[in-house]
Amino acid sequence: MGPLGQKRGVVPFLVVGVVSFFLGSFTARFMLAPLPDLPATSLVGPEGSPFSRAAQRTAPAVVNIRSEGLYGERRTSSSLLVEPDPFFRELFGQSTDHPAESDARVSLGSGVIIDRRGYILTNNHVIRGADRIIVRLSTQEELKATVVGRDPQTDLAVIRVESDRPLPEAPLGDSDRLRVGEWALAIGNPFGLNHTVTVGVISGTGRSDPGVPGYAHFIQTDASINPGNSGGPLLNVEGEVIGINTAIVAPGHGIGFASPINLGKRIARDLIDRGRVARAWLGIGTQVLTGEAARSLQVPPGAGVLVSHVDPKGPGERSGLRPGDVITAIGERKVRSPEEVQRYVTEAAVGSTLSVVIQRQGEILTLAILVGEKPHS
Repeated sequence: MGPLGQKRGVVPFLVVGVVSFFLGSFTARFMLAPLPDLPATSLVGPEGSPFSRAAQRTAPAVVNIRSEGLYGERRTSSSLLVEPDPFFRELFGQSTDHPAESDARVSLGSGVIIDRRGYILTNNHVIRGADRIIVRLSTQEELKATVVGRDPQTDLAVIRVESDRPLPEAPLGDSDRLRVGEWALAIGNPFGLNHTVTVGVISGTGRSDPGVPGYAHFIQTDASINPGNSGGPLLNVEGEVIGINTAIVAPGHGIGFASPINLGKRIARDLIDRGRVARAWLGIGTQVLTGEAARSLQVPPGAGVLVSHVDPKGPGERSGLRPGDVITAIGERKVRSPEEVQRYVTEAAVGSTLSVVIQRQGEILTLAILVGEKPHS
């Protein structure tokens, strides 16, 4: 190759070298320059994150409950073992082979002040059988509590402490407005660790499938709930109480259950006003609307819930409800299962009026049913 060819072969390398030099200089200047100030994340303000603000709003009203009595299986001052009731043995995976012991037991749980006069909402299993109940406030002051009333069917109870000053009162939310996927915070005293806060989401609502008897329609959450959290509040991100932490499923991780606060409000009101719970009652039996039944009644499959029985002396009969009617909504809420009908009726107050929407022979009717009190069996 001649001199001219050699020069032409060198030119591309010189061009590449020059371009690489300038690119390298530009990149070095950019990388070595001081980093700009990054804006603070919108989740954290001067008062902390929404989670910390929610916890701070309600934490003063969360209490530690120590129950002492001659009942149940062994409890210790540092941890709350499983509730001896068969329902809780099943949920917590507790063996039933251990005989009950008769010496004094100590049970640790949680509660939340719902009235500044000293009324505290908690779980029935936290204080069941207790001879002595001690409540420790967020100020570390300890007060003796008395039982106002208990409701085993919902596992809720109200106790009261006497104080010479108004106590901090937790803001109560609306559990009917919950949506799956919303943030949830649990506050309580798991294993004696005071005012522990855990965060998760609402995993489900209206849960009646964990094998819970009675009127249990739980909020499911993956916010960590442990022994000692029982009776403590489940909060939304605004710091409002939306549930009372009640149980966990032992084989599963992140599966906890809380009683809806709307149910807790009604139970607490009854226990404070009457000392007992007045069960709402329509005097009807319901069943799933099958495809065959829907065709025979000329309604769309899944339109609602079939009324299978109407008590001749019940509120439903007096309001014109008949067997064969299909309940499609109660108030503004649509119904798709007998469990939902039971839940919505249970949450109503005795003496209130429920607006029940039905389909009957191709017509849509709205009945105003005066809620009665369930007769004692």
